[in-house]
Amino acid sequence: MSTWLKLYAEFATDPKVQSMTEAMQRRLIMLFCLECSGDLPKLEDHELCLAMRITQKELEDTRRLFVRKGFIERDWSPKNWDKRQQPTDPKAADRMRRVREERRLNAEQSRERSANVRPNNGERDGERSANVRPNDPERDGERSPPVAPHARSRELEAEEDKDFLPSTLLLHSQPPCADAHANGHAHARATRPGQAAQDRLEALRGKGAISK
Repeated sequence: MSTWLKLYAEFATDPKVQSMTEAMQRRLIMLFCLECSGDLPKLEDHELCLAMRITQKELEDTRRLFVRKGFIERDWSPKNWDKRQQPTDPKAADRMRRVREERRLNAEQSRERSANVRPNNGERDGERSANVRPNDPERDGERSPPVAPHARSRELEAEEDKDFLPSTLLLHSQPPCADAHANGHAHARATRPGQAAQDRLEALRGKGAISK
């Protein structure tokens, strides 16, 4: 447990204290701290020099000054120490200890409650918005219906028929040449393309690709 001492407010206005240099005021506070911790009676002069970070000569000058002002005895013990450090209320220390413990427990409970508080609606909405995907036609039921294989085959055949019809009809509409009547072999060679076109046209009519 940490040890503490009383430092009276008159320290800032007492002429005996304020007439000293700041270095001497610091050394007086150091003596009070060493007495409060119980170390002052155990220290030799050279050890006291080390504690105060001063030389032996500075230590002797400090002792003479403090004795003359009535702060200490010749053995460095502060005057009226027990009287001035006696608690005004014997139960004050225990009461203050309970107050500090209660404050510590309240602070811990407050931190635990803060750690368990859920984020506000704005944060939850922000997280939810971050997880929402943009509009997707496929997700909204706007996906195009699949085309059946036989329907797609008919579409391809119709496209092929459109590209084929002009040249086929042109071949069919050409009259046989005059030389074809005179030469049977020539007539067979000339009419064979037209016959193929006629067969193709009939096939298309049968499929309903063109009207009669």
